[in-house]
Amino acid sequence: HGSTIGNAGWSIGDYAISVDEDLSAIAGAKLVSTGSTLRIAVDAERRSGYLVRVVVLPLMLIVALSWVIFWMDRESLSNRINISFIALLTVVAFQIMVEQALPAIPDLTLMAGFLAINYLLLAATIVVNIRVDQLDRSGRQAEGDALDLRCRWAFPLLYFLVCPLLLVALMAAL
Repeated sequence: HGSTIGNAGWSIGDYAISVDEDLSAIAGAKLVSTGSTLRIAVDAERRSGYLVRVVVLPLMLIVALSWVIFWMDRESLSNRINISFIALLTVVAFQIMVEQALPAIPDLTLMAGFLAINYLLLAATIVVNIRVDQLDRSGRQAEGDALDLRCRWAFPLLYFLVCPLLLVALMAAL
């Protein structure tokens, strides 16, 4: 009663055990007969705070740290893109971890939506890097400067407006 099961992400409540008779097939045969069935019902509840603490907050920090590229020297395009790709691969690793920790369901979940937002924003940083490089190569450095300046504020603003909404919905749903 009220203890944890498996990991800190779950708590179990009451359980019920019953024995019944049920029609069942005998293994390897087409014969169906009446057999005994043991049923165990367990009330389990996922603790949303665990998922938020272990997955969501670290992931938000990784994505936020990837925005350092907007302050980096634009002559080092490869370093800027490396940072973006490393952050993107980190999100992939987090997705693998999340998929192992959550039950497999076919519906779009809030966590899947959160991961998608992270993917989109990280992919957008790569696109911005390439666009800034194109502007620089065509002699329009002032436009590249302006794009970096806009992105310094646009990315965090968008992210921290959308993510708290998803975070609240995630905690309510779990």
